[in-house]
Amino acid sequence: MAAEISNNDLDFLATVNGENGLWTPDRKHNDGVGFGFCGISYPWHKAIIEDERFLSDPRWQMTQCYNMFKGGTRFYAFDHRQKHFNKFVCPN
Repeated sequence: MAAEISNNDLDFLATVNGENGLWTPDRKHNDGVGFGFCGISYPWHKAIIEDERFLSDPRWQMTQCYNMFKGGTRFYAFDHRQKHFNKFVCPN
């Protein structure tokens, strides 16, 4: 699903894997602030997390992650994404 939404954007896929290696939409991150597939920060993106679709529609949540990623949101795992490249095989 993430590959489809991002058109196989390896930077995005590796970043999400770094944020949530279990790929679970309901994950509460260790910092107590991040939630979901990509560790969306509650204080900064409250409207997304409080939207009823956040937990009921994984595609919607992943789309929000990708839109944030492409819009310039800096995810914690972005700086470590290279460690996750080998987990994906994406067509060129």
